[in-house]
Amino acid sequence: MAFRQPLIQNWPETVVRLFGVLHFLYGSVALYLFVGAFSIRVFSKPVDPSTPYPYEMHAYALRIAVNAIFIAGLFVAGVLLVRARHLGVVLSNFLFGCMIVYLMFPYSFFLSEGFNRSMAVTAAMNAPMMPVVFTGYFLLCWIVLNLARRRLFPEEVAPN
Repeated sequence: MAFRQPLIQNWPETVVRLFGVLHFLYGSVALYLFVGAFSIRVFSKPVDPSTPYPYEMHAYALRIAVNAIFIAGLFVAGVLLVRARHLGVVLSNFLFGCMIVYLMFPYSFFLSEGFNRSMAVTAAMNAPMMPVVFTGYFLLCWIVLNLARRRLFPEEVAPN
């Protein structure tokens, strides 16, 4: 009967699987916030086109849809990481890179009508992904998963 390797010797696989579970945890919190944010859009009254900001609900719906894609990506990457697959690390890197670009994007477009209003609208639109941002999870995940990937998958991470 073969025994498993000790936890310390097999730390890369353990870390990758742990981050897979954390992906599920953050995805579940984001999904909970997403349902709340989506219900605001569904059950709110129609926007009067004569208001000074008639585009807000359309922008809100678009950003909520993008958040849904990120949440689905968290769950898919979590499954691949729990299985300790190289594609899970690659998908996490891509997902968090896109998330950084996505979260920096609105600050260049919403500044025309007033900084305070644009910041409030942007914060409401990004509510499902805020736990990931406030805890710095994507930066920690990026660093630790890439360190573990070098040990766990040395054949895929060949030096150029």
